[in-house]
Amino acid sequence: MKNCLSVLVLIALLVMPGVAMSAQDSGPYFGIQGGGVLLDDIENKDNEGTYNYSFDPGYYGAVVIGAHLDKHSSLGEGRLEVEVAYRANDLDEMDFEEGSEAAGGEMTVMSAMFNSIAEYRGRYIWVPYLGAGAGWAMVDLKDATVGGQAVADADDNAFCYQFMTGFVAEVSSAVNFDLGYRYMRTLDLEFEDVQGRSVDSEYSSHTVSLGLRIDF
Repeated sequence: MKNCLSVLVLIALLVMPGVAMSAQDSGPYFGIQGGGVLLDDIENKDNEGTYNYSFDPGYYGAVVIGAHLDKHSSLGEGRLEVEVAYRANDLDEMDFEEGSEAAGGEMTVMSAMFNSIAEYRGRYIWVPYLGAGAGWAMVDLKDATVGGQAVADADDNAFCYQFMTGFVAEVSSAVNFDLGYRYMRTLDLEFEDVQGRSVDSEYSSHTVSLGLRIDF
């Protein structure tokens, strides 16, 4: 139910900026981003019970290609973009009902999303923005171990979505710096452990990034 409500809100956020935008006075841009990722603890369920993964802080990198739309709208300016991103976090612990054990391995996510972003311009160099995105993610749990024993080495893919906010600093008419935050989540995932059991899982993360955008 929580995922369904989040997706409905996401669809509304994606559609509403588009209603206010037209193709007047548009212009393309290209950007790169990098930053850090905090991954929420992941709850896993199999036929023997529930256990959690916890992770160390990780890293994020992305490339975006987009366009500015309707610079003369009375409702504010906006952007539409395609984003390809990569996130990676090392596995730190596995938490069981009996206690926690040190773990090893890595979780990586490659995602492609369509983002809709509204900007709110005023008299200042920093331009705040709000946005939402939707797309597809490939999630890979690599060489997960606990106590030196292999647990899983599997992958899955699912619909994903994100909400974002931040500020853009206009250095010149073509160069912009972006300081942003993203909350990203996938729908339910399913992995297979080393014993062949199906494990229901999830993914949600918090990303802080610094980006460079070039307008054309």
